[in-house]
Amino acid sequence: MAAAAADDGESGTAIDRDGTNFASSHASRPDYLSSLRRGRITCLRLEDSSPTFSSSLVAGGAADASSPRNDAAAATATTDTATSINTAEVDITEFRRRLSTIRDAKSKRRIGASIVGGGGKRAPTLQKVEVRIKDYSYHVPVRVDAPSIKTVFNTSPCYVGTNIMKNVVELITGKRQWKDIFGHYEEKYILKHISLVLKPGRTYLVMGPPGCGKTSLLKAIAGRLKNSSSSKSYCEGRIEYNGVSMEDAPDMVLQNIVSYVGQLDNHAPFLTVQETFDFAANCRIGVDTTTRSKKKKTSTTARTCIGSEDVDSEQILSENLTIDGLDLAVCRDTYVGDANNRGVSGGQRRRVTLGEMMVEQNPVACADEISTGLDAAVTYDISSSIVSFAKAAGTTRIVSLLQPGPETFSLFDEVILLAEGHLIYAGPIEDVLDYFSKLGYRPPNTMDVADFLQSVATPDGEMMFNANESPMDKHYSAPAFAEAFRSSDRHKEIAAELSSPVSFSWNRDKLEDVDEERPLQSDGDDQCNCNVPEDIKHEYSNPFWTSVRLNVTKNLTLLKRDKEFLIGKTIENFGMGIGMAMIFLQSAAFPSSINDSDSIADFFTQGCPDEVTPEISQSYNKLLAGTYSSIFLTSFHILLGTLTGTPDEVDGRLIYYKHADARFFQAGAFLLGKQISQLPLLAMEIIAFGLPFYFIAGLAYEARAFFVFLAILIAYKFSLKMLYGVLAQTLPKKANVQGVGTLLYLLLTLTSGFIVFPSAIPSYWKWLFWANPMAWAQQGMASNQFLSSKFSGYSCDVDGVTFTLGQAALDLRGWHEEKGWIGYTFAFLVPYTLLFGFVTWYALRYIRIEPDRPNIVGGVNIGVMKKTEEFSIPFTPADVAFDNLVYEVTASTSKDKLCLLNEVSGVFRAGRMCALMGSSGAGKTTLMDVIAMRKTSGSITGKIELNGFEQERTSFLRSSGYVEQFDVQQPELTIRETVAFSARLRLDVKNPAIRDDATKMRFVDHILEIMELTSIQTLQVGSFEEGGLTFEQRKRLAIACELAGSPSVIFLDEPTSGLDSRGALVVIRAMRRIADSGRTVVATIHQPSSAVFELFDDLILLKKGGNVVFFGELGKESSKMIQYFEERGAKQIERQENPAAWVLRAYAGEHTSIETDWAELYKESEQYANVRSQIERIRTAADNKLKLAFSSTYSTPFSERVRLICVRMLTIYRRSAPYNMTRIVVAILYAFLLGSMFLNTAWRNEDVPWNEDNAAALIGTVFLSLNVIGTTAMTMAIPVAKRVRDVFYKHRASGMIGHDAMFIGMVVAELPYLLLMAVLYVFIYCATTGLLTSFGNFLWFVCFFLLHTASYSFFAQCFMCLVRDEKTVGALQGVWIGLNLFYAGFVVLPQNFFSFFWLGLWINASRYALEGIIFSQFQDITAPVVASTDSPFYFSLGCSNDDGQCTGSMIEFATFFFGDKFSASNRGIDVGILAAWNILALIGTWVCLMKFNYVNT
Repeated sequence: MAAAAADDGESGTAIDRDGTNFASSHASRPDYLSSLRRGRITCLRLEDSSPTFSSSLVAGGAADASSPRNDAAAATATTDTATSINTAEVDITEFRRRLSTIRDAKSKRRIGASIVGGGGKRAPTLQKVEVRIKDYSYHVPVRVDAPSIKTVFNTSPCYVGTNIMKNVVELITGKRQWKDIFGHYEEKYILKHISLVLKPGRTYLVMGPPGCGKTSLLKAIAGRLKNSSSSKSYCEGRIEYNGVSMEDAPDMVLQNIVSYVGQLDNHAPFLTVQETFDFAANCRIGVDTTTRSKKKKTSTTARTCIGSEDVDSEQILSENLTIDGLDLAVCRDTYVGDANNRGVSGGQRRRVTLGEMMVEQNPVACADEISTGLDAAVTYDISSSIVSFAKAAGTTRIVSLLQPGPETFSLFDEVILLAEGHLIYAGPIEDVLDYFSKLGYRPPNTMDVADFLQSVATPDGEMMFNANESPMDKHYSAPAFAEAFRSSDRHKEIAAELSSPVSFSWNRDKLEDVDEERPLQSDGDDQCNCNVPEDIKHEYSNPFWTSVRLNVTKNLTLLKRDKEFLIGKTIENFGMGIGMAMIFLQSAAFPSSINDSDSIADFFTQGCPDEVTPEISQSYNKLLAGTYSSIFLTSFHILLGTLTGTPDEVDGRLIYYKHADARFFQAGAFLLGKQISQLPLLAMEIIAFGLPFYFIAGLAYEARAFFVFLAILIAYKFSLKMLYGVLAQTLPKKANVQGVGTLLYLLLTLTSGFIVFPSAIPSYWKWLFWANPMAWAQQGMASNQFLSSKFSGYSCDVDGVTFTLGQAALDLRGWHEEKGWIGYTFAFLVPYTLLFGFVTWYALRYIRIEPDRPNIVGGVNIGVMKKTEEFSIPFTPADVAFDNLVYEVTASTSKDKLCLLNEVSGVFRAGRMCALMGSSGAGKTTLMDVIAMRKTSGSITGKIELNGFEQERTSFLRSSGYVEQFDVQQPELTIRETVAFSARLRLDVKNPAIRDDATKMRFVDHILEIMELTSIQTLQVGSFEEGGLTFEQRKRLAIACELAGSPSVIFLDEPTSGLDSRGALVVIRAMRRIADSGRTVVATIHQPSSAVFELFDDLILLKKGGNVVFFGELGKESSKMIQYFEERGAKQIERQENPAAWVLRAYAGEHTSIETDWAELYKESEQYANVRSQIERIRTAADNKLKLAFSSTYSTPFSERVRLICVRMLTIYRRSAPYNMTRIVVAILYAFLLGSMFLNTAWRNEDVPWNEDNAAALIGTVFLSLNVIGTTAMTMAIPVAKRVRDVFYKHRASGMIGHDAMFIGMVVAELPYLLLMAVLYVFIYCATTGLLTSFGNFLWFVCFFLLHTASYSFFAQCFMCLVRDEKTVGALQGVWIGLNLFYAGFVVLPQNFFSFFWLGLWINASRYALEGIIFSQFQDITAPVVASTDSPFYFSLGCSNDDGQCTGSMIEFATFFFGDKFSASNRGIDVGILAAWNILALIGTWVCLMKFNYVNT
């Protein structure tokens, strides 16, 4: 390479000092793209990169003998290059040898004779497949009459019902069709008339602007489009594989032909890289059950988990080939990890995603945007691996990329260019420029070919259009481009190939001779080449039970490695078991003196005397209460654990979808394997909770009863898991799972037989009781307890009827008395589990829930500036000088100091754009964060000055803006509202130029116009999950929000990350316009294109350790920077080579002829001296008129900040339909369900009495309403509070608002909906139960219900501001709900508490709400309560057997029920304590907002 570099250097013209001869010199330089295509530059390496197996194959792939074009190029290459190619060809020979070994191993394997559940052994050789796409189109229905902005109003049932009625009227009048009764849908074409031929051994790069249809095309080839194979209404045209389409051979399994790699990295975080590949290999290649060969283990953890100790040679070769080729051997024993668990790097994880899907080496593979989030070096490495595999194995690879650099672009054979779903070019990459030049399009000298292709079909393409060289007189539209391509010679070649006989067959690779009489046409007629091999028709590689074993082993490994989860679950269940049981301490024991149940034993021993004393009645009631409460809390604990754990299963859906859609395993095998692997965890939970609870609570001390108790809990747990598993697999979002799950939680609890006794459940709800697994579990546990040997010796004979104590206890509550009901419990729970297991299997097999399609808005043309009147608010230009900045942090694993910035000096000048670049870890973002005062940890030394004055925090924050890499915005607001909010808070009211709000809005209009957001300003920001702005639009919105404060300096962190090349150009052009207005613009940037790089004025180049390599002016076409490095030994840049990529390689040593310390050379350079002089000049020329100084922290008064934040928060809540509308609907539904238990008694004649069971049930529903509504309010408020909190952190860092205003806004936004929910709930509940006795009582009910629900919501906000993430909040949430459940005074009555638990009762919020509601509502109910004979209530009324029917008032019953511990006289205390809890929550939120800041700085 050194010789080549020398030759190149001699052919160029020297560059003079000011770069004036650079243009002529540049024109004479070698063409960079041509060099790449000739194989002269074989790899892209940044600092400290090491060579890989994959990169060594690139040149060999480019010089493959199968390509004459590459042979010719190789013949003319330099000696060094030839040597490199020869070395690479050796690697390809080895690659092919190993691949041949795999083929031989496959061919020798036997096809499994027994296929279970669609499994079976496939034994194919690696078949070459030609893909033909014939006039293919794909469309989806899109609703066009839906509200553009969803609010609580237009999503309400009333609005929806009214809208449907209006549609019905339009249907009657003929204005609407039947299919549009629920909304008008139109077909939106995603792909339009695509025709392609994809040949084996070729690689294809798919490109196009956002929304062009790249992903849909790849999914169509892979058969992954929604309904693409099952419904002709979505797809038109044909896709053939060696002449056979899915219509010709419906039993052909595309997953055996085409691999698909998606955009997202979804993996099991606690599997190593090796184990991930093992699992993929075992699933797709298959576990040979007949001829296994023991192989030496390749690593300490490999083969221990995924599948078996016996892995055949084919799998090992295929896995290692993929791991080596993707440069993953160094991390094969490292966990893959994810966003929350440490593992391999992002680039390595992306390679795992690629290799996992390609471990089988399918003939065709589609990889979708594999470069997302990766730099150019990693993208190049991955792409070169893909190309190498394709060349060596003769396979077809189709890849889409976001920002391919010239090096990556040159790897591919052909490019497929899409625009708005149209195919506008498909052919060799070396012909693409010539093709578009004939249409009148030529790229500027500074633009890469890939950037040109991304932009040519957008409005920006007009700037590259020359009508004099084009058949048309104006810029082509996407349909016009498509029509032009259909008229081209290249498309005619494609059409000719599509109409020609098939070149490849399923029996032979390439057909040498074609039968002219019976050619292998592929038109779907009788002559179709439909002889698809049987192995291609096998859906799965393994039999059913083998797949089950693979899933069991994998899930057990994951479970074993999640130690924190296991330890936490064990402690949680063991602690809850002990804590809950201590409340009931021996209250279920019999006979026992602790709960006075020994007196009951004596009573039954004596033959049940006719006279029942009050003491006996009280002891009997206490025994029943303790036993039934223990049973209920046990079943409730399991229900609550299932409810809270189900939403997490939604996160695992994407991993399952990826594996299932790739036919890794059968859906049933996955489901069964998952449940089997959960047995140890389930047993641990049941034993950890059940063991201490059972014996401490005093349940039957009998071995048989204990093990039956555990068995019932296990069966009950499985039934709930299957029931809630249906929700996790069928509902789109976690919020939906939580909402429906809470509804089931209410129904199961309400009809379980505890809140409302079985004898008191109305007939119309009996079916729910019989279908309730919780009720059956309680029946089984109650029968197991009361019919155990502990109770069998105690019986009575009354009127000739003999019954035991246990039978009497069961009959009193309405439970069945026969012992056979224990068996019936299992007879119900097992089929129940199987039934919902089948439903879950069906959902896993046939349902795929995908995120909503983003609202892609038409592209804007930011290159053509609008000629509008400039409007600007005066600002003070700022030169930012920093001198000898040193930033040190303490290492995470030791006390050593790490230096991240080492004596960095420089100047950011007003009106100029400065780029911060460097290799990964060089300190780019760190430098910007230090200067922008965003660092909250570490030590900083050195000076930072603005216009010669020392940096001061308040003034700097008010005069600067900071755009984060992943900016957070409120999804409910529109673009204009978001920018206007920033302007109103950040524009100083003391500025004479700002007269009123109208002036601020004029400035907002100007900012929107600068950022080309005017045409979409009414769109909601949205989110990636629910649709909204594109990533590029979000970037521009983030910049607009910072510009709205008219800053003097604006910092941007990776503004082009995640964008395609055109999107990056759009954003940087907007930044250029900002700098031209006189502001200082500083941006960290990663591998910019030539066009993007050209827009910058200055460059700071850093190397690892925070050392400056270069700081200075770039010059026209980067001439000054190029001159600097070439003069110091860097290899000469070639024509069309990207200067940004070139300079990164130059200072890393790849293009340097000698070993060079660039940091030392810089300190000796003229550029460094210029920086020092600029710093001194700015310092000495400091002028007080230019000093940035502000007297106040905020730009607006406190009252205005409060008003603005309150308006904003109310707007957010009004549009948060999923949150607030769900809360309201839930309140209405729950109120009716709870109140419906009393429809038979609600409006009866006042003289018709209540019985004790009904009166107790009424109290129970009040308790349940407080618990369920409170739990729902807290659960739903947490994610909303987190989103608001994160946006507040950003606003506070920008100096917009403080914690006081934010706190007030959060409270004000919650209160209206809490009040509305309380009023609606109370009204409906009272109406259905007959509690609407007076308006005063109604207000008291609303007051208590509102205060209680508000305490849950406000504590949700407090908890979310107190800790970092929702997972930690879940623990605090569980404690709060548990305390309010156990100590409310209903599950355990106040009189049954031991004295050392009274504190919990007296400080509990739910206890005071329950007391307040019951005694405020019961006081005016005139209907009497009939006391059951010999019941404790009967004796409390002083009744005797001679009195006949004994009745008392509702208020007397309530007083008795709570053991005289609750009273109507406590109403003031009830209100005060509830208000105190709310105040405590609000104070906590205020303090947490002030003190904590969970931002990683």
